[in-house]
Amino acid sequence: MQDQEHSIERNTEFQASRIRVFIQNDEDRELSVNSTEDLVVSESEESPIPDHIARRWHLSKVDSDGTSIVIALVSWDENNPTDYLMAGWWAQFNGQQPPNLTYSSLDEYAIVDGPEFDTQITPELTMPTEGTASYIGPAGGIYWYVPGETSEEGYAKVDGWEARIEMEANFDSGTLGGRIDSFRDFEALVAASYGEVQFDIKDYEIRLIQARYDEKGIIEDGIVEILHPSTHPVASPESSWQAFFSNLPDRENNPRLLGGFAEASFTEEDGSEGGFFGNFVGLSEGFRMPE
Repeated sequence: MQDQEHSIERNTEFQASRIRVFIQNDEDRELSVNSTEDLVVSESEESPIPDHIARRWHLSKVDSDGTSIVIALVSWDENNPTDYLMAGWWAQFNGQQPPNLTYSSLDEYAIVDGPEFDTQITPELTMPTEGTASYIGPAGGIYWYVPGETSEEGYAKVDGWEARIEMEANFDSGTLGGRIDSFRDFEALVAASYGEVQFDIKDYEIRLIQARYDEKGIIEDGIVEILHPSTHPVASPESSWQAFFSNLPDRENNPRLLGGFAEASFTEEDGSEGGFFGNFVGLSEGFRMPE
């Protein structure tokens, strides 16, 4: 899981059809939700991972800490539930209870988690030292946008996005890079709008500039660029991306998956400001394509 301060750590459990997601808040207290006690709705989904089944859970919990809302998509091998991947979002309204939920004390966390991303587990796969591999898969998250012409009025939009990630790993040089594109609107976990704000996300592209991964296959602070054919956005210095490889191999003995996070805030020529925050999962060609 990752918040917007870029911490990456294991924060999920999955057993049979039960999930639990947990975080440490700013007071170092563990907050948790689970599908046994906090379920709102659950439904089947199509998994992007071969031979997996998938399900989406919507969880909500209200207690003295505030209100926790979680959307989690879990993909797993029905014959081996320890082989699972979870992706989704946690919105924490600190000290707030419905119906009086506001953005004054809201923390949002992105989730990409599973045993094959656990750096504490002895890897079954040593990172390759030669060749290349392509990774393609889904990406998604939240975006925000403040138009320059109405910035003094406080007009803004916050909503969700989905997209496609395509990355290339060069095992000779120990580097990884790629792009997120094909953006489309998707209902956010917690959406908001102030004023009539028009914002079309479809022509944006986030470039994840090639970076070197460490001995565990992790990139902590990659450089981000944002492209658009007409608005010419400039990414802020705080923009960055993180990624980590699976410790399970595909049929070519390359990591079968990679996961990660991207945060890209920007300013445009007319003074408009915006940003994307989200997660992604990429499947290697040797894993996603049938033999």
